[in-house]
Amino acid sequence: MVFPTPGRSSGPPAAPAAYVAIFGALFVLILALGRQLARLRLAAKKYETVDTSDRGKALVARVRIEKGCVVLVERAVLSVPAGASPIPAMGFLGWRARRLLESLYCPASLAVSRVEDGENALSDEIGQHGEKLQQAMVQSGLWSVQQAEKDFAWVWTLLRVWDANKLSFASRKGVEQGIFHSISRLNHSCEPNLRLLPTGEPGELMAVATMGIEPGKELCICYPEHNALPMLHFLHLPTSWRRHLLQRWQFHCCCTRCQVPEDAARCFQCPGRAGCPGKLCVRAAAAELLAPCGVCGFALAEAEMQQLLAKEATAEQGVNDLMSQLKSAKDDNFPLEGVLHLLGKCSEAGLSIEHWLPFWLLSLAAVGSSGRPLRVAAHGVARSTTMPALPGTFGALAEKAPASARPLLLAADRDRQRLLARPGASTRLCLYLTFDA
Repeated sequence: MVFPTPGRSSGPPAAPAAYVAIFGALFVLILALGRQLARLRLAAKKYETVDTSDRGKALVARVRIEKGCVVLVERAVLSVPAGASPIPAMGFLGWRARRLLESLYCPASLAVSRVEDGENALSDEIGQHGEKLQQAMVQSGLWSVQQAEKDFAWVWTLLRVWDANKLSFASRKGVEQGIFHSISRLNHSCEPNLRLLPTGEPGELMAVATMGIEPGKELCICYPEHNALPMLHFLHLPTSWRRHLLQRWQFHCCCTRCQVPEDAARCFQCPGRAGCPGKLCVRAAAAELLAPCGVCGFALAEAEMQQLLAKEATAEQGVNDLMSQLKSAKDDNFPLEGVLHLLGKCSEAGLSIEHWLPFWLLSLAAVGSSGRPLRVAAHGVARSTTMPALPGTFGALAEKAPASARPLLLAADRDRQRLLARPGASTRLCLYLTFDA
């Protein structure tokens, strides 16, 4: 047995002043390192969140961002398989995830329908104003009647946030729908400078710059990344059609492209001076009027404008018939005759090859004449320079096409490069549509 030495304390010795100084210095060093790491993280961050006067919060570039640069990679705060109800997932959200979601845009009601949801629109499940939400919460098995009544307010808020901000994407689990804290703050533009791409990991997306972005410029994406028609991207559509499809997000698009006075996706061949390469475009603010030719200055009288627009409407009526043919056709029976017949109607209506309808038909004709499977036309996206139209494609088609379709086919063969750069008549849009990460 060891006894304590008389006159000495049996407790632990007091810490020397040197130890106190060392621990104090280490503490100060750790704080300094923490601040430095925070500065480094901020310096590496290519964007910042700002408040806008009319569109809520937005992301803007902090530094110069080069084309092809990954701006951010983010995992969803909440994700579910496409078509599945998000209500059960709400029951497992922690308080931190709820706070993150509550900071995002929340509309007053749910959208009536969403193209990508098909028959699984949330408003169909619980009502546009949440009339059937409590019943759905109880049926999920995660809430009792009393608890559903108590939690109704925050669940209804988060579901409206979900409906307005969710994104569809592919991962190793298949197609998912998710909502993100930063990516979901990206606003829409019909001339976007970012594209969202799946990383392949469950619930994860990355935003990639499709062009060089200067500091202070807002970072924008295109909300609808699906085709409006087979081989026709949403961004190829006329301004009025794009705005109509964007209504389900409950906002009126006022991006730079939508504010251009003339709609480049609705243009007619100039009927003035013979051989004039110019065109007459529909005025975006007044869809019943055409602007004068940008080359020779030829202007139509109002009665002549109405006749031309009526011919355009007649040609567009054939879209539904062609869609039926595409859906019923097999890979070895591409409805090329139907495509060329409708192209002839476009030519008779005086539509330019840069009009959205002939542009779409030429994309389909290029697929149909190349021997590629019908599924390419059904699911592919016409991405400008990747259009399967080799030199001479349209000229060869013109030799066996109806006489009415030949003028557009020959014009497309003659101006193939200009046609491929047509999307929206916008350099930035062309970059977006041709970008391949």
